[in-house]
Amino acid sequence: MKILPKVLTTSLLVASMATTGGASAEIIINGESYEGQNLRIVGSNGSLTIDGNPIQIDDRIINIQVNGDLDQLQVSTSNEIIVNGTVGFLETKSGNVKTGDVLGDIVTQSGNVTTGAISGNVKTMSGNISYEVPVENE
Repeated sequence: MKILPKVLTTSLLVASMATTGGASAEIIINGESYEGQNLRIVGSNGSLTIDGNPIQIDDRIINIQVNGDLDQLQVSTSNEIIVNGTVGFLETKSGNVKTGDVLGDIVTQSGNVTTGAISGNVKTMSGNISYEVPVENE
């Protein structure tokens, strides 16, 4: 697992205050394991950063799995995103998303969203939104 230094920019600081704990999550991208709190894949070239540090991915098809809590997940394109934990803010332009609880908003242009509890709003242009209600034991 690659451990990256924790770097927060001003725009990420707001998202980080919305989450609890501050511990880094395991972020798996196409089978390669990293650690961090903020994942961004943006721009026409798919520039990828974790906590502000650039990551080089050679494959055009991107599958992301996160084990733990993230402050921010911002992705321009991916095949699939699975978050086994909580996200402060989630935005994707293209790709299916399956996540636990979201403390802020979910914004997507294209792709299905399956989530737990959402504290903010959900906005999508094309895709289905599913909410998984947890089953409580009596």
